[in-house]
Amino acid sequence: MKRNKIIPIRVSILEKEKIEKNAKKCGLDLSKYIRKQCIEKSPVFIPKEVRDEMKELKKIGLEITRTLNLYHKKRKKYSFFHDRLRRINAKINT
Repeated sequence: MKRNKIIPIRVSILEKEKIEKNAKKCGLDLSKYIRKQCIEKSPVFIPKEVRDEMKELKKIGLEITRTLNLYHKKRKKYSFFHDRLRRINAKINT
């Protein structure tokens, strides 16, 4: 099949480097790798409600990570740690 159509896309430097790295790992040139990823992979449909819940869970997870990092940095300030955990728990239970 003759390939003579071009589809320009914009990516960041980091995205471009990652795509190039993945193409190299697969032993494919950049064009073939992108075609393979776009044509052979089936898109996954996630309902908006589920995406919204996933975003909220990610926020909660980040809050837990931040809290634990603070805890490890400042082990002596237990009351601050417990207050943050109470707030996180309240978010989860609402």
